[in-house]
Amino acid sequence: MPDSGQLAIAAARGDEPVRARYLILAPILTLLPLLVSASPLSEPPAAPVVDDGVSVRPVSLQVFPDVAVRPINPLSYGVNEGALESCPLRRHGGNRFTGFNWETSASNAGSDYLQHSDDYLAPDEEARGPGVLLARRIAADQQRGARSLVTLQLAGYVSADFAGTVDMEQTAPSERWHEVLLERSPTRAGGPDLEDGRVYLDEQVRDLVRRFGRAEDGGVLGYALDNEPALWSHTHPRLHPEPASYAEVVEKGIAAARLVTTEDPSAQVFGPVLYGWAAFHDLQGAPDARRHRLRHPTFVDHYLASLAEASEQSGRRLLHRLDIHWYPEAVGDERVVTGDTSPATVAARVQAPRSLWDADYRESSWIVDVIGEPVALIPRMKRSIDAHFPGTGLAITEYNFGAAGHISGGLAQVDALGIFGRNDVVACYWSLGGEQAWVDAAFRLYLDFDGQGGRFGELSVHALSSDVEASTVHAARRDGDPRELTVVALNKSFDTALDADIALSVGSREIESVSAWRLAGERPVIVPVEGGVTVSGQSVRDVLPPASATLYVVRLSELDV
Repeated sequence: MPDSGQLAIAAARGDEPVRARYLILAPILTLLPLLVSASPLSEPPAAPVVDDGVSVRPVSLQVFPDVAVRPINPLSYGVNEGALESCPLRRHGGNRFTGFNWETSASNAGSDYLQHSDDYLAPDEEARGPGVLLARRIAADQQRGARSLVTLQLAGYVSADFAGTVDMEQTAPSERWHEVLLERSPTRAGGPDLEDGRVYLDEQVRDLVRRFGRAEDGGVLGYALDNEPALWSHTHPRLHPEPASYAEVVEKGIAAARLVTTEDPSAQVFGPVLYGWAAFHDLQGAPDARRHRLRHPTFVDHYLASLAEASEQSGRRLLHRLDIHWYPEAVGDERVVTGDTSPATVAARVQAPRSLWDADYRESSWIVDVIGEPVALIPRMKRSIDAHFPGTGLAITEYNFGAAGHISGGLAQVDALGIFGRNDVVACYWSLGGEQAWVDAAFRLYLDFDGQGGRFGELSVHALSSDVEASTVHAARRDGDPRELTVVALNKSFDTALDADIALSVGSREIESVSAWRLAGERPVIVPVEGGVTVSGQSVRDVLPPASATLYVVRLSELDV
């Protein structure tokens, strides 16, 4: 059964009163082009032809194996719950974890389901002891070879019981909630006190370090500073009825980060886990936003600057990844994150990943209407990072492009994974429920395309497309083997095939061999391409079917001596 939070999250992201309120937002930041641009090449001059009743037109793709070489962070291929066994990162977070009591495994659904406190996360009674649920989950991650990202509770209270709906008159503080405190002083021997009506974050982190060791030794990779604080009063009105302020989120984040980096100096801190554009801008109209915006135009700017100052005072970094969520607001007939598969929404969905990077792409959304310019989310956030806390990484720990059971959702996922990888974005896919087969296949294209462990390369390299609306391309070298390249080429048109010329800028080297695997058609199955792929000089030629993603493994001759 899908998580009630998963089923309700689309409605939360599309809250029309919230949307209307922020139609009056001022522009946030000017754009910063990506270091690895995908600016278009010249379109090859050729007239469309018809092959077997399908229109075919040319596209030029170019790969530069020795340009902009950078490691692909394997954590770009992360997930929340579910998805593939082979995903290298699992985040334990979401709405349920804001009110999660680590001592008992009780949690609260908030507005996702009747303000209900229950055993949803731990229906097995044996999982309800102190730390047991998290320990089981992290042990399962380790068995899969995955790292774990754990959520800390900063909203002030967690569920005290499994007794169902929390009424308004039981709003915290009340017997239905246990207070969250950072540190127990003095430290209590023998574990947490289950009768004191409190939970302590230092005990929680210390318990995980005791069980699994430090991050550098394979323990918990990092800790997220709660979940979507700009929506606490909306999602969790019984435990945090008033809107969060800049001061609260920053001060609690700094205190928790100091705690984490004391208990495990090798663990990473992810924060502030913002839900979307209004949170990035002014923390959803936080009560103290106007005062702070006199100095910093956005909450993201303010948060980064505050954590940088606190880090300098503490003598250690307190924020390793700026953590945000991204549920696109782009629309066709409907918003792309829905399951709608009308032609207009499908067309908008397969273009939506361009808003992650493309400074020339203006999606159809209220965000673009407000700011008057392309979203270009990753360069926008990296600009804030460079200005206010250089060296901080970027994480998008929830995202979804909709229609996970349709090929358009699969193609958007393929494109997004390539974008995250080349930009060192730690990313965790969030399921909105329902059929996931096409998204699962998109992950397999990068992590196990041949069913025998075949993976996309580990070193991203520069790649260009002559027509990014029709086709995008991602390329990588093997770490330790510069002779082997992997190239993913998408055809985002649903009615036109692309005669693709994939040119490799490899000097005097020659192409020794090419093999290909493809995701296309009506079934979410990756199949080897039999015939049709040819080599012409230093180019690979292939016809990309409509609505397809193809991975090529190219073997080059020895390097020049």
